[in-house]
Amino acid sequence: MLYVLQGAVKDATAISIAMGTKVIQFERQMDRVKVVESQLLDVADVNHQLGQRVEQVMHHLGKVGTEAQQAASQQSVENQLMLGSVNEQIVSSFADLQKTSKAQQAVLMQLQQRINGLESQMKKIQNQDLVGKMQALIALEQERYFDLERAKLALEQAQFEAQQKADAPPVEDTYITYGTKSE
Repeated sequence: MLYVLQGAVKDATAISIAMGTKVIQFERQMDRVKVVESQLLDVADVNHQLGQRVEQVMHHLGKVGTEAQQAASQQSVENQLMLGSVNEQIVSSFADLQKTSKAQQAVLMQLQQRINGLESQMKKIQNQDLVGKMQALIALEQERYFDLERAKLALEQAQFEAQQKADAPPVEDTYITYGTKSE
């Protein structure tokens, strides 16, 4: 029984160490997730700032456009060319910002899926740990029950043998004779 208990303790220790390792790995992964989340928040802040600057540029371009219409006719052609290139840059920058925003949304969705996967893995690990502990407890209780039954059986056997000795007729005097018959 001591060996079974030692084995159960070793198994429980191994399970505990494995769980500790899994928890450490999970914490490391969560740290990575937090770093990625922080970086995504930084990117979102920069994205927001860029959006504000684009609005300011658009506002200033509107002012420049009005001033360009009031300017001399020879300057209007140059201003329209300048505005056209700036507008193209703004449009391309805005398109790039939209692509970046969509990519960030995709990364956030993947991150959410990973977090959900990790949560389900942690639940599975916790359930497996509980099942292992219950099996160890059941094995211990079965061993205790078997030991108790063996002790009862040994006691009953001893009582039975004692009862048989008490009930057995006493040994009478008997003589061994060689070649003659007793009378």
